[in-house]
Amino acid sequence: MLYGCGEGAGSLLRSLFHGRTQRMSEEVVHGEQAGDFWKLGRELVLLIGGTLFLSALVSPALYEVIGALFSEDPWPYSRVFDRVAMVVAAGMLWWRRKEYQLHRYRASFERFLTPPWVKPVIIGFFLSFCCSLAVLPLLVQGGTLVWSSHSSGEILWRFGKSIPAALLISLIEESFFRFFLFLSLRRYLPFLAAAALSSGLYAVVHFIQPVKSWGFSSLELTTGFQYLGLLLERFSYPGFLEAAFGLFLVGMVLCFTVERSRSLLPAIGLHAGWVTTTKVIGRLVGAAPGFEYPTGSGRRYYLLTDEFSWVAVILVGILSFILFRPRRDCSEQKP
Repeated sequence: MLYGCGEGAGSLLRSLFHGRTQRMSEEVVHGEQAGDFWKLGRELVLLIGGTLFLSALVSPALYEVIGALFSEDPWPYSRVFDRVAMVVAAGMLWWRRKEYQLHRYRASFERFLTPPWVKPVIIGFFLSFCCSLAVLPLLVQGGTLVWSSHSSGEILWRFGKSIPAALLISLIEESFFRFFLFLSLRRYLPFLAAAALSSGLYAVVHFIQPVKSWGFSSLELTTGFQYLGLLLERFSYPGFLEAAFGLFLVGMVLCFTVERSRSLLPAIGLHAGWVTTTKVIGRLVGAAPGFEYPTGSGRRYYLLTDEFSWVAVILVGILSFILFRPRRDCSEQKP
């Protein structure tokens, strides 16, 4: 087919579902692998919890220092918190690198990014991008969205401008969520369990977003935790569950594509197509008069709250199964 080598549908289905109970009992419940599995879980909890805690502790003081150095605050507090969280997460990964055994992933990572680079990325990009845009007329017909008045030149400019950032974001997120997290879980769990766990975390993390309207008042020990509480409060807002489920489906399709192709490149293309859609959609449509985006999803993820979008994501998964075949050099299945 279009990418990789021929390995029939039957062999893939057997690899995904055959012996699921036996594999769970042999790989998770018994022996050293059980200890390794729970060790990985503890390290992930430490990474996420430690990043949020330390960021909430450090960010207010750093924001005060930045304010003292500049006559006007160059960044809102939300951006300072985001940058601190990125640095803290990277630092914790480096600090715990031996526990994660990151050295063992290097050869596998290079194999999962081996050429051809362009073809699978382009196919994946336009597959997810076109399927996502196909849902827009249905939402406009439903009365929640209206077509915007932006010119075709503005839309094309936004499209071209979004692609480099979308590819970078996709490379980073696919490297962590699919290559590191999913494939690490895949060493101990059957496909469905590993994909569900990694996709659930993938969905939730995307809703820990900056609250730009939050104003920094004073430096206190609890200031950063007040902001952190505001971030987590979004999980209770209307529209969150629907949008999170849509992102969960996206994560499942990406895991399936990596499992199928034994490469990150198709998944990077698919991911970049979806990211570009979120950037371009604001130039194509807007909220209809009297309609407000659900606070839980916001404008960015509103498309994922609709059932037709869920169907479109599943369609991408089906087409990915057809278009992306396992690589010829995929004899080693796991990192």
